Amino acid sequence: MVLRSWRYAAPLVQTMPDAVLQEIAHGVTWWIETVSKSINQHENILLNLCRRILALPLEAGTGMTRNGEPLDQPVTEAINHPVG
Repeated sequence: MVLRSWRYAAPLVQTMPDAVLQEIAHGVTWWIETVSKSINQHENILLNLCRRILALPLEAGTGMTRNGEPLDQPVTEAINHPVG
């Protein structure tokens, strides 16, 4: 089922505008994680979607904080964090 969804839906998801992708980013990231373990085609789409999702702006209401302050750049802060 996972491979079939990837085969047919990946090209469609790739063409979505960033605004739509941001709205469904949570579901798409779970899907990407699942399919990344077993895909055998459209690897370039997988990498492109990962880049696009990482480049999306983080909404203020996500609740992600560090020391009580909202995170402005979660990827950079995770890389610089000793555990991240």
